[in-house]
Amino acid sequence: MAKGVKKIKEAGRGSVLEEFTSRPNNIICIKPNQMVTFEVSEWYDDTTAAEKENTIIWLWQDQKKTTIFHRAVKQPNTPFGVNLPKKSCGSYAYYLEASLYGAHDHRNTGLYVYGKCEEKITAASWSKKENTADTSEINYGHNLFINLETEGVNGDTLTLELYNEKNTSSAQTIKAKCIDGNILKAPFFTLGYRMFVPPPLENTEKFYLKVKDITGKYLTNASGSDKVLLISIVNKNAVPEFQIPTNNTPYRTGAPDKDPEEEEVKIEGILAAYFAKEEFTKETTEVDGQHVYTFASKNEKFDKNNIAGIIKKKVDAQVKANKKYAKLEDIKNALAEESYEEGTSITFNLYKLGANFIKINSAPLEEEVYVVAKTFLLDGKEVTIKIKEKEAIMVDPDADVTVVEAKENGAELTTLKATVENGIAKVKVKLRPKADEALATWKEKLAGNKKDGTHKYTVKNAFTVNRDLDAIAASIEKKSNTALAPNHIVKKEEIKSLLTEGASYTTSNSFEIPKYKKEKITEMLWLKAECQGDTIKHEEEFLKRDGQYFVVGKGKEIIFPLLVKPENDNGNKWGNSYNWSASQGNNMATFNTTRSGNRCGNWTRKHAARDLYTNPETEVVAICKGVVLEVKDFYSKTHQITILHETNDGRKFIVRYGELAPNSITVKKDDLIEQKQKLGVTGKLLNNDGSALLIRDGHIVYMLHFEIYSGNAGFDINIPLSNCEPPFARRNDLIDPLEILREGYVNTFNGNMENNGDRVNPSTLHFSQNGLNFLKGYEKEIKKDGKHVYFNDGYQFCTIGYGHLIAGKNSCESITIPDKFKDGLTDAEADALLFQDVQRISNLVKSKVTVDLYQYEFDALVSLAYNTEASVGSDSTLLRMLNTKNYDGAANEFKNWRVAAGVVSPGLVKRRAQETEIFKNNTYDSTH
Repeated sequence: MAKGVKKIKEAGRGSVLEEFTSRPNNIICIKPNQMVTFEVSEWYDDTTAAEKENTIIWLWQDQKKTTIFHRAVKQPNTPFGVNLPKKSCGSYAYYLEASLYGAHDHRNTGLYVYGKCEEKITAASWSKKENTADTSEINYGHNLFINLETEGVNGDTLTLELYNEKNTSSAQTIKAKCIDGNILKAPFFTLGYRMFVPPPLENTEKFYLKVKDITGKYLTNASGSDKVLLISIVNKNAVPEFQIPTNNTPYRTGAPDKDPEEEEVKIEGILAAYFAKEEFTKETTEVDGQHVYTFASKNEKFDKNNIAGIIKKKVDAQVKANKKYAKLEDIKNALAEESYEEGTSITFNLYKLGANFIKINSAPLEEEVYVVAKTFLLDGKEVTIKIKEKEAIMVDPDADVTVVEAKENGAELTTLKATVENGIAKVKVKLRPKADEALATWKEKLAGNKKDGTHKYTVKNAFTVNRDLDAIAASIEKKSNTALAPNHIVKKEEIKSLLTEGASYTTSNSFEIPKYKKEKITEMLWLKAECQGDTIKHEEEFLKRDGQYFVVGKGKEIIFPLLVKPENDNGNKWGNSYNWSASQGNNMATFNTTRSGNRCGNWTRKHAARDLYTNPETEVVAICKGVVLEVKDFYSKTHQITILHETNDGRKFIVRYGELAPNSITVKKDDLIEQKQKLGVTGKLLNNDGSALLIRDGHIVYMLHFEIYSGNAGFDINIPLSNCEPPFARRNDLIDPLEILREGYVNTFNGNMENNGDRVNPSTLHFSQNGLNFLKGYEKEIKKDGKHVYFNDGYQFCTIGYGHLIAGKNSCESITIPDKFKDGLTDAEADALLFQDVQRISNLVKSKVTVDLYQYEFDALVSLAYNTEASVGSDSTLLRMLNTKNYDGAANEFKNWRVAAGVVSPGLVKRRAQETEIFKNNTYDSTH
């Protein structure tokens, strides 16, 4: 009979590092200095109800499961808490299990738990005798004990190297195991060190200690230096006297009792494999130059913490492009004076930003991405990764998908190989085959064009086919596709089959050409990763599950019209005074600012666009596919391009790209445009004499003037977008382009706008497209015959569309269904209802939140309140914490809103966890 605890799990995931966790392998990675609670999740079948009500004995053990460090008796349903200090973080994994009987269960019912934090040497010292503080003189022949205190390397074997300051070769190198965050009494023998000192030999020579981790990287101390200990040796001889320690194993809590040389049990494995983008956001301790900060105004009797924070924000924004950042403590230390005059400066170190590899769920064909494997205890080993298809589209069934190395003349690969460093193996690839012909075939397969009737083409100008059949067919194809854009196409080869060499065609002739509807095929990929470890060969499959597959060809619907961030963006040159994304009328670059002039009489009007300031002649690209309606001159010797855009998700609108350099225009009227196609470069406004019209802070302003029209007045320009005389009145379907620009910004620069600068007043924010997609992922509709119909949701509340409650918390049977819902809703009506509900909830959040937010924090709050209004609408703990700027505390309150109908709902637990991820980490994932 199998009785007792079968499995345990974390009670909450707020402090779990998911990217280093492998639940299939029972390995959990946690953040340091944060309590993580665990609870019983499953019992063996023969365990009685009475036995389940007995006390639970929790066992905190060594990695081998032979030594119990801590035994705790808990009442049933009471979780057990684990809080690892930074010194206990590293590759060493402890074993945790729960028992009814107080002994280790050999059925392996527990979890391996380890912590991860920045690797660092926190203290270093030496002595001549065991456990004796020493500041006496060191001579050649004295033997030393080196003691280190560390963080993030517990369980690792470190390499200690002692160098003379004048020599790059180490005088002595030893290896030592880090136990409980300490290296104790590592022995160094100084007798032969003179031979490592280049002449002349000084009376006192300085030696320094460097420490390498298991990957060969040098660890640094709190000051960022890899020289963690300085030792001065006086040029005298001493009789060697090395005292062997009598107690090599000091008392330790929570660490294994073993010597460094003892073989340990390796809990190695591949934790995850995924596609990723590279972001330089990891703050390292490696010094990378200095920064001179000059005060723009007088500062006296200032709050050092406050002014240091302001300086850090400014400097980080300036140096981020160079992959650097400043430390707050360094700035505080540099502020040594009580006051600073205008023009005076302070100097402090800058540090390198390291790369983080952020998981992505989709990318367009030909995009450069990383394929990443995260591992545990496999550093130095080679990982092989193969890319597989969910369904055979690009390659034959069971074949590996080919990609290309992302470098010049990169090889075509079917098996990706990389060596693990710091727990990560990575390969940068392009999502395409090497041959252009093969790429064209892939694109054709992804296009998935489906025959959809015929297109009638009538000859407008008579012609005779005279050995120019291909050219004539191509001309008809282009004209037809312009007329059918953007959802249908015809094909040249089929047009050629309808024409006859030598035949003449007049205006009385017409052709029925087969037309095809553009329907993109969804290409889904998963990964197979292998690695030969010290104990076994690891073979794992990743992303092979609905909702987790990586999607190719699912490009962004909208991109930003610039491929670099504007100079009037957060943190850039004009980001404060002329921020393009500020609220309407806020500054001269925003929509609806009042403009006036006196040419052709005095006049005033509202600014019709968002102006994106740039460096001179910055490339402007199309935000999505479309057709050019017009190319003509614009304000003050600049040009404009007007394009009718339509997205794959059905949105349609007109964009005017204004104030381009006239000689840079690359398109003409009726051209079909692809997303990211170059249109021209930003121009500058000129006076009649050719001088610059717009100068800001001594700089000539180049810009893109970006207007959008909804199309309510027509998806053409038969009604002009504006007249040609002051005040240049616009058409009545002009709208603020902010939302489209926001969407494009996020899609192009891989992050929310507000996360690149300061939090902003929530009154300026709108629920984003990412937020809307997340919400739709949870508020599932029910459709019948193509229409959204009403239904009782999981809590028996009458619902229609995307979570719209028809009559509060009442079932459909207990109410009279309103007429407007009886026959169901079209997609457009359901979307309009969702927009109305989201707008109301957004306004609620704005009315209750009194502190600044990032866009993703706002999205998370709206999603939470959409599901349970009381979380934000009442005087909740979450709201109180948030309004005192306790953002972390507020994030941890999300999980408490998980009860429905009086019981904890597993679905709400999942949703709250994902909303917490949005709020804390800008990660949108509604998979459930």
